[in-house]
Amino acid sequence: MENSFPGQQTDERVLYHTRPHRGVKYLSFLKVLVLGFFVFFAFGIVSFNLPFLGGQMAALGSILSACLILFGMWWINSTHEKTDIFVTDRRIVKFAPVTPFHITMRTLFWDEAVKTKTYYKNPVMERILGVGSLEIHARSQDKDNVDLNHLPFHQDLANYIDKILFTFKNKPDDLKNFKEFVAKPKGQRE
Repeated sequence: MENSFPGQQTDERVLYHTRPHRGVKYLSFLKVLVLGFFVFFAFGIVSFNLPFLGGQMAALGSILSACLILFGMWWINSTHEKTDIFVTDRRIVKFAPVTPFHITMRTLFWDEAVKTKTYYKNPVMERILGVGSLEIHARSQDKDNVDLNHLPFHQDLANYIDKILFTFKNKPDDLKNFKEFVAKPKGQRE
């Protein structure tokens, strides 16, 4: 994983770097495929019911379906690969693409963070994949909260961030000796 990011401050240590789980990307690919085939079949039904335009409608349906699938898969892959989350000894930083061409950066410093909360956005899908989401609450307003979605070991990461917050508020000098977060099952973290 990466240990540096754009805008990193001098002597700022990256304690953990992650991205959303790959399974979520593949499920999104599946949704695009289903949508593409739905468009193809809808045009097929229309071409069957309008025999005088049948050939043109079938061709148009095929072209639109192929374009939708190709563009959708490119969009999903591009945005997924550009989503990065960094937990450092000073803050949490999330790079999230709005489009494949524009990436936003959300930052929450530990002195502004209050607590973390874990949850499931889509309980069935996320439990099957073994992922979840967490929200880091800011002191000021809800709009300053940082949401991290579809992460493996999300509950362990939330506990780790709570430990950072406690250490930052009670013994800030101990953050220099903080170990990096290891995203592995309990008993395999070394």
